[in-house]
Amino acid sequence: MTEQNQTSEDPTPTDPISAEPTPTDQFSADPISTEPTPTDQVSTEPTSSDQASNGSSTGKTIGIILLALVGVAVVLVLGYFLAQAISGDSNTADASDPTVVAPTPAPNAPYLVANTHVNVRSGPGTQYPVYGVSSPGQSAEVTGVSPDYMWWVIRIPTSVAPDGQGWMSADYVTVYNTQNVPVVQPPPPPPEVQPPPPDTSGAYGVTTDVINVRAGPSNQTESYGKVPLGTTFQIVGISDDGKWYAASIPTAVAPDGIGWVNANYVDVTNADGVPITSP
Repeated sequence: MTEQNQTSEDPTPTDPISAEPTPTDQFSADPISTEPTPTDQVSTEPTSSDQASNGSSTGKTIGIILLALVGVAVVLVLGYFLAQAISGDSNTADASDPTVVAPTPAPNAPYLVANTHVNVRSGPGTQYPVYGVSSPGQSAEVTGVSPDYMWWVIRIPTSVAPDGQGWMSADYVTVYNTQNVPVVQPPPPPPEVQPPPPDTSGAYGVTTDVINVRAGPSNQTESYGKVPLGTTFQIVGISDDGKWYAASIPTAVAPDGIGWVNANYVDVTNADGVPITSP
């Protein structure tokens, strides 16, 4: 998924030496010299203190310039990563996440190839739940594009998404033959599920991405909604295959107060002793 002043000290001007004799000078037999004495001569050379001051000022100016350049570089780097986080979806994808294996594209069909580990989501944006990742070099048939042309719709197994489609960020894929693919309107983002605060003396988890909360330990079951990244919830059980956690959610959402979340996207604390639970 990218932002002088230099001071110098001039010698202090001195009053000019008058060439006109004063009234008392008129009674002197000798004429008054109009040449200044050696001590009267004004030096135009900077003193050692002036040189030191100028050197210090120059050093400060250089320091300010360097700090400004460093500041600009930091702003540009932060801006780049922020832009990637907003527009792209590779910075959150990881090789350890579950892989979504798309069907092989039909001959001459529009398709894309993943350039890195890229999340496959239920909609065109990081506010949509993630299904898994596409591995580098993996291809997938393209069936549409978002209205802003920043996300591609791809064909994925119905075992992953009941409607058989997922969305991938255009920033991290290369597309082929996609000139005539239709524009697809995004689905509405699912509602948020807010679990009650957990008892941290027991098992609890924190989500590492936006994920669905489902009625059972499978992508084929109903989604109650999504839980945002960083959501904390009580863990009350685990599926027999270890791939799903049973989480405590409001009974207004699920009558039994339990929703299921993908274990690949949950960091768990105090997981020892979590019972195997059936839906």
